[in-house]
Amino acid sequence: MEYFLLLDRHLPEGVGIDMFGVSHIVWLAASVLICALLCVIYRRKDTAGRHKMGLTIMGTIVFLETFRIAAQIISGVFRAEYLPLHLCNFAVYFIIIHSFRGGKLLGDVLYGLCMPSAVCALLFPDWVRYPLLNIQSIQAFLIHTFLVAYPIMCVAGGDIVPRAKRLPKVALLVAGIAVPLYFLNKLIDTNFFFLNWPSPGSPLELFGDLLGIPWYILGIIPLLLVIWVFLYLPIELVRVMKKRKSL
Repeated sequence: MEYFLLLDRHLPEGVGIDMFGVSHIVWLAASVLICALLCVIYRRKDTAGRHKMGLTIMGTIVFLETFRIAAQIISGVFRAEYLPLHLCNFAVYFIIIHSFRGGKLLGDVLYGLCMPSAVCALLFPDWVRYPLLNIQSIQAFLIHTFLVAYPIMCVAGGDIVPRAKRLPKVALLVAGIAVPLYFLNKLIDTNFFFLNWPSPGSPLELFGDLLGIPWYILGIIPLLLVIWVFLYLPIELVRVMKKRKSL
């Protein structure tokens, strides 16, 4: 507990968690349980209850993100790389909008883009330099868990209905955000969307070794396509089967 309130440069070396070590696996298991529990609760609620629950999860996410920024500013460690411009930060903005007004395309952005990004963040966290019992580590695991849980529970409850036909628009949206961020990264030496260098320990690092920098970015395309096949093919097959049965 001696490192609980220490952030970033105040931390000594070698106190963080090991990627896929015991602490990491325990957090992953807890994340799965939280997501499953929220899905069960969400499905059992009526429309008004689901809307209220969505707002509650959104409020929790906003609180966690605000807490992170405030803690970094107060402790004097906040710098440009901590600006809320990563994909998971954009997921926060999208969830805020969706929790109030919904939207079919926004639902696919959350399910097909933001949710996989948050899953990857949990699997390959870039905050492993923090120990398990540290406010930064706890905040990071919790907020990414809720970023995964929100779209999954909405899909489970039928409030987000994923459709593969909307994926080209999702791709255009992320490209429209990524292009200016690429140049912003170069200007202020940041790594938003991991466009300047791969996240250590992630699949992007493999593409970095194979293709080099900046060409490793091209590896995101087949990776994203594989993810979309995994997420959308079963849903589309079920939809087609139901449509045939109704004929």
